Amino acid sequence: MPNLIMLDQMAVGEWDAAERTGKRALALAAEHRHELFAHQSRGYLAQLAALRGQVGAARELQAMTGSWARPRGVGFLTQTADAAGATAALSTGDYETA
Repeated sequence: MPNLIMLDQMAVGEWDAAERTGKRALALAAEHRHELFAHQSRGYLAQLAALRGQVGAARELQAMTGSWARPRGVGFLTQTADAAGATAALSTGDYETA
């Protein structure tokens, strides 16, 4: 599964490769109409953007993931969205929000 590869790439600092993999995973999920996997990919892309200091992109992807996952009670994805938000806050020095 591309998302697992993306997480591994993120963990070892291969962020460009992780972004390509995440975008590919998102495209495949959208093509096959797998909403859950599409939002999972968005959540991971949000975390990657936050790690890179791309706060606007991180928050946009976080909002998309969270707004889909929360009403459905998909805790794993709400946690992913929250983690991306905390990382985005840390990247701007907003420790209170984080």
